[in-house]
Amino acid sequence: MVGITATAPIPVSFGRTGKKPGWKAKILIPLAALSIPLGSCGVMNINQALNGSIPADRFETGVESYTSPLTREGYKDNPQRSLGEATEKNLRKKYGERAFVGQEVDAARAEFNRTGNLDLFNRFFPYRSALTARGEMEKLRLHDERIREVVNSPHSEFWFVDLNSRVYPMDNSTRHILAGLIVDLMHNRMELVHETLEKQTPFRFILFEDLKRPNLLGGIRDIGGYWAPKSGDIEIDSRSFWIDSGISGNGEDTPVHEFVHAAESRHLILGIHLADGMLPGLSAEDRRAFTRERGRLLREFRALNDGIGYNILESQGKKMEAIPGIRPYAFKNRAEFLAVTHEVFFDGGEKLKEASPVLYDIYSRYYRLDTANGYRDLTDEDLRTAQQPVRFA
Repeated sequence: MVGITATAPIPVSFGRTGKKPGWKAKILIPLAALSIPLGSCGVMNINQALNGSIPADRFETGVESYTSPLTREGYKDNPQRSLGEATEKNLRKKYGERAFVGQEVDAARAEFNRTGNLDLFNRFFPYRSALTARGEMEKLRLHDERIREVVNSPHSEFWFVDLNSRVYPMDNSTRHILAGLIVDLMHNRMELVHETLEKQTPFRFILFEDLKRPNLLGGIRDIGGYWAPKSGDIEIDSRSFWIDSGISGNGEDTPVHEFVHAAESRHLILGIHLADGMLPGLSAEDRRAFTRERGRLLREFRALNDGIGYNILESQGKKMEAIPGIRPYAFKNRAEFLAVTHEVFFDGGEKLKEASPVLYDIYSRYYRLDTANGYRDLTDEDLRTAQQPVRFA
């Protein structure tokens, strides 16, 4: 059991629980001389881990098979065993097309390493997949260039943390998948992507083989993703990454969710990052429309749950009724509302369009992307004929 002692405020921000959907939002809390057992959880201070903990052979040889827990048999009980045929069948039976496992991963990586072609990873990229299907080769070429911009940005770093808290450079194919998920949504707003990366240098994407976080009582909890505003780190559990990212059909996408947290507008007051749950650059008129719609959906959610809000229901461990297409965690706070509804918008868009035509309209015009209509880019003419074009401050 490993422990740390904190004598200064520890930044704790947005984290997603692993098995039971739900996100935890906390603020800077002073912990005087509190020892927090880390156990098998990931690296608390990534800077310490990066100073001397990276074996040289990982740089020289590269590792292309260690990042997916779905390539391990009996992952929860014995992560050192290799994947067997029976286990692969069970994973496919449980997760269906969402299971990206075994030989499928190896074949996609081998193709990417040989040719640089991302086509076999298109299950992660709904927009890139649509471009491929439509044969829009020039847009596809430009799209892949934008992915490489993020991968090779001087402001971004990509790391992998294994079960023993050892830190390695993330393999090249997984770096491209992570960057590609963000570019798939924000390819028409690349200035927003670069501005977000430049907020904190280095901006770290860290994939954990098993992401855990200590709670304030000294225990450990599984989470699927975590964004730490002070350090500029996005931490992602590899199970959430390989199962839920991209075209999963479940309205969830952890990398997109966490990057939206990093991109949204916020204010720093007394050392606390206060997110206002808004997209940067919207005009006052569009902000008012967004706020009204968020309030309407919140009232609808509470009406479904006997007038009780999310936080009270969560503290009581009660089952929550959800608005179709929007999972309850969206109503945890404003920041989570923005991030969760982005996931639904990115994962097909139809459910968000049905639940909230107003939000769908704002997002589609903001990103110039009609996700409910084949991930079609919106043209200037489309925006001119829109009822309420997005107005930037």
